[in-house]
Amino acid sequence: MKKSLYGLALVLLLLGGAIIVYWYVVSVTETNETQTSGPAWMVRSYPQYGIAFSYPTSYEFMVEPPLAGEVTTLLETFVMYPATEYAAVRSGIVAGEWPPAIRVAVYKDPRSVQSELTGSAAHDLLAGFSIRDDISERTVQGIAGIEFLADGLYLSDNIIFAHEGFIFHISAEWVNEDDDQRRDMAQLVSTLQLSLPVLLEND
Repeated sequence: MKKSLYGLALVLLLLGGAIIVYWYVVSVTETNETQTSGPAWMVRSYPQYGIAFSYPTSYEFMVEPPLAGEVTTLLETFVMYPATEYAAVRSGIVAGEWPPAIRVAVYKDPRSVQSELTGSAAHDLLAGFSIRDDISERTVQGIAGIEFLADGLYLSDNIIFAHEGFIFHISAEWVNEDDDQRRDMAQLVSTLQLSLPVLLEND
């Protein structure tokens, strides 16, 4: 009888140990999956402007040329829409405006003396912006620029800086303060790589 009880106790002990080990393995696996979840990031490089940046693949990426009537120094704008919302509007499932986007606009620097964007040099370039709060200084990859909050169809965070004959305007449109576009723009800015522009053969 005692041997039977000892045997049963041993079986229960082994079974309990197996359950604990299984729970630990599952717990660790789920934790690792949570930490590594999220969209991958795509790198875009434009050597003609001396800029490269990354963005989440959960965004629909497109290049918009300047429209008639836009600022003549605007060269092109890289636009990133949340892919799911963009597809819903484009297909007609959801009616309304295009969803809030992240944009990187590239301008030819029109100034005869090119320098960092601070003080009056920055204010001269802000015509047409409905600036909601004060303009503040912002350093991007060691280059002095400016940042501000603007109003329009959506609120938007804006960063503008000059580099090697070009002016870059990075913005994120948003509705709610915790929208993904704000966070993803901040990460995009952190991935910026600046270099000397390269003249391409078809330029």
